[in-house]
Amino acid sequence: MNNNVRLFHKVLVLIQRKLVFFGEPAEALSHVNAKSFKELYDKLEEPVAEQLRHLASDNGTDPTQDEERKLRLAQVKEGVAESWKQR
Repeated sequence: MNNNVRLFHKVLVLIQRKLVFFGEPAEALSHVNAKSFKELYDKLEEPVAEQLRHLASDNGTDPTQDEERKLRLAQVKEGVAESWKQR
């Protein structure tokens, strides 16, 4: 991730078409308690990865393999996006 983002006046962060943050770059980092924009994006994706690991351990398989699991993946992403939106 290029740190030139810090030069922007405003940034817009979306997850699953949901507004997570709009404002100055430094405020975005503060909003998710991140030191860099790479860390910011990692933190935004972390809950998705955690839930996918949980699904995989429950099912013993990769949660993106079949259509039902793909639907569950979309639901997980939607839920995480909504959670970040509420913050």
